[in-house]
Amino acid sequence: MKILLLIAFFISSTTAFPNWRVRYGDNARLGEFPYVVLLKSRNSICTASIVGTNKVLTAGHCVCGRKPMDEVVTETLSLNGYSRHQVYNVQRTSISPKYQSTCSKSRRGQRVGGVSGNDMAMATISGSFRFSSTVKAGKIAGSKPRSGERVKIVGYGRDEFGRAGTLKHGALNLKECDRMNDLEDAICYDANESVNRQKTDSGDSGGPMLNLSDEIVGVTSGKISWGRRGGPRTELGVHAGVHGGNANWLSQALRE
Repeated sequence: MKILLLIAFFISSTTAFPNWRVRYGDNARLGEFPYVVLLKSRNSICTASIVGTNKVLTAGHCVCGRKPMDEVVTETLSLNGYSRHQVYNVQRTSISPKYQSTCSKSRRGQRVGGVSGNDMAMATISGSFRFSSTVKAGKIAGSKPRSGERVKIVGYGRDEFGRAGTLKHGALNLKECDRMNDLEDAICYDANESVNRQKTDSGDSGGPMLNLSDEIVGVTSGKISWGRRGGPRTELGVHAGVHGGNANWLSQALRE
């Protein structure tokens, strides 16, 4: 009998920053991904992408907890590397409509689990970003990537050594999302067959999935796995796609 195990990157509150990075990823250089920013609270972190003069795109679960992320940090490559950073306060957030129910439960302190193809939010900062050669807005892709296509992932998530958050990037080959898991609007990859074992992990939540033109095609949500107990398991990495059911909301949120 198959036992379904759901694994999500919900960020728990702790007394210190957990250790996060893209697993087996390569260190990013300053300005290599000028639209990727650190989204944080006092105790937790996520990743986000600048998509407007005062907007960042991230995962819904990053801003839906009882202690949501409330600061955006630009020009930083690690939690310890704030030499050039700028910090902006989050003024308000907008949640993808299909994720609203899950968000409401999380804000009430109810336990929620699983991953979603609609796990997406837009955060608006106070004021505007100071754009430069190392701080720019990213571009939303005009079309959805196909199964088998290679994409990039970027984030501050946990690495293979469990060390503190450093901005890393990796590559993935996409796979069809399994229909049994009801992953409408999701973009998936096989975490067991990723390129050079690279995959997203805790802290990468909200970070961008990019096509090879460095356009944003999705937002990191989490992983889902299933299989026989004690036997081989299938593990899919799940990203909320910027197309399909999320497209109209995204267009509206950018204009608000």
